[in-house]
Amino acid sequence: MCKTLPFLARRAAAALIAAPLMFGAVSLPEIVNAAPVSVSVHAVHGAWQSFSLAGDKGTSFGAMTKMSKGGTAAFVIDGDSVTLFLSDESWDLDADREAPLRVRIDGETMTGTALIATRTMVEMRGVTREALRKLAAGAEAVIDVDDGGIVWSLDLTGFTAAMSDAFRLQKASYR
Repeated sequence: MCKTLPFLARRAAAALIAAPLMFGAVSLPEIVNAAPVSVSVHAVHGAWQSFSLAGDKGTSFGAMTKMSKGGTAAFVIDGDSVTLFLSDESWDLDADREAPLRVRIDGETMTGTALIATRTMVEMRGVTREALRKLAAGAEAVIDVDDGGIVWSLDLTGFTAAMSDAFRLQKASYR
């Protein structure tokens, strides 16, 4: 049975997948040298890619895309939970604090609390199935973190297929 990656390895992996994987060749040597994780892109669906993160402790799966102003958004499945990671090397955030997060999908707004994990990464744990359904039904999502401190949009074309791949791969890994 597959075990999920420990929290810190997932956080490091999310930061590492941003640049090397997005719409280009996978640069595994850089990733492997930086953390005990390898990343594989499984499929490209519109603006989204399904991927897996494999390390010493197991494998996690997810879907990622580029954000409108650069950087990466990645949804990572960990058991029954999904975490949203937003990462951009140009950010210079005050780390280790919580911040309000709003996601507007085709005019409908959802709210929550995100963790500013590092100066370049925001994470939102416990993304609900309802939120995933709304993302799947939408055309575009606008994400606002820290009351307008970060505002980025995501093209949702291909989100459903990429997340479906990720869930299918996760389920298959337990066989």
